[in-house]
Amino acid sequence: MSKIKRLLNFILTRKVKVPYYFLDKQMPSLKQINKGNWIDLAAPSQIILHKGSSRMITLAIAMYMPEGIEANVLPRSSMYKNYGTILLNSEGVIDDTYRGPEDIWRANIMQLEEKGNIEKHDRILQFRLIPAMNASPLVKLKFL
Repeated sequence: MSKIKRLLNFILTRKVKVPYYFLDKQMPSLKQINKGNWIDLAAPSQIILHKGSSRMITLAIAMYMPEGIEANVLPRSSMYKNYGTILLNSEGVIDDTYRGPEDIWRANIMQLEEKGNIEKHDRILQFRLIPAMNASPLVKLKFL
């Protein structure tokens, strides 16, 4: 069995424990959402952006990502609808090398419409933990 298949089997059959901490101790605990396999991330403070502006915001969380696991971070479906805000790179990937106490998660967001401010603890992003692709399956050829 390949390393990736073994890791996937491990994740699917056991609960993987991922230690994390918030810089702000008042942040709501992480928990899987009721309808799905994603975990919501909340804004650690009020975020005020004006139409056309962007900013790198902190999510005020750090995780000790287990080897072979990565996080995919995407906007919640309501982020644009409620705030007129998008995640600029569409998806964030946090791999297992970004796992120290100084490796605080961040997101680059942009305001496209004036719909209101993001308030402290508003759920704006979501993530899931998945097996990382540890070895490249790519093979360079002279001809195809």
